[in-house]
Amino acid sequence: MLQAEGHVALQVLADRFGVSVMTVRRDLERLEQEGKARRVHGGAVAVGPLWDTEPIEQKAAVHSEEKRRIAQHARTLVQSGGAIFLDAGSTTMELARQWLADLSLTSLTVCTPDLQIAWLLARDLRFTVLTPGGRVDGRTGSLTGPFADQVLRQLRADLAFIGCDAVTLRDGAMSTRPEQAALKRTMMECSLQSVLLADASKFGRMSLAVIRPLQDFDMVITDAGMPVDAADEFRQSGVELVRV
Repeated sequence: MLQAEGHVALQVLADRFGVSVMTVRRDLERLEQEGKARRVHGGAVAVGPLWDTEPIEQKAAVHSEEKRRIAQHARTLVQSGGAIFLDAGSTTMELARQWLADLSLTSLTVCTPDLQIAWLLARDLRFTVLTPGGRVDGRTGSLTGPFADQVLRQLRADLAFIGCDAVTLRDGAMSTRPEQAALKRTMMECSLQSVLLADASKFGRMSLAVIRPLQDFDMVITDAGMPVDAADEFRQSGVELVRV
């Protein structure tokens, strides 16, 4: 279940296998000792790499339904005529697809470091698409580096939609690559509001580079796979977290 979903809840496991929560907790403790899981409040998450990132095609195939629901909710935050920073990634790609399908959206200016997103939107004349330039990351198809950062700092946006590879309450949103984390921070600094898009499998994981504490985001959108008690813990810390 950890390999398939990326996270498990104590009570769900206990109910499914007909054992006590204490038994499940002991099993998860053993998996953590073996380096196969990391325990979090109410359950455990799969252990992921701190540095290497999966190619975008692999990311898009994982938790696709959850990403679609997250993107559908994020779509409601955008109005025609706005200016948006759209981060690179599979969830933000799904948000771009939602914009294309929404005929009520008559115009939008989008700046994105993701070349695949840029090409997807640029073919629709309703969208004015900007890219910041820089070095192309061959694994993700996104632009990175100091040149991209300099260009972004000359722009201003109403909203920045930011993706991540990992989230914890202590460290905030994280990325596998420092140069990508830096670009995400710049987009946040140059926008009026910032929204983090992260499916439930990202929570409880650690990654190499911290983007920002969660309290620096105006909203965090995740899916209903995140346990209610864990979501409440984040909200109690002052994070506006939405489960969809």
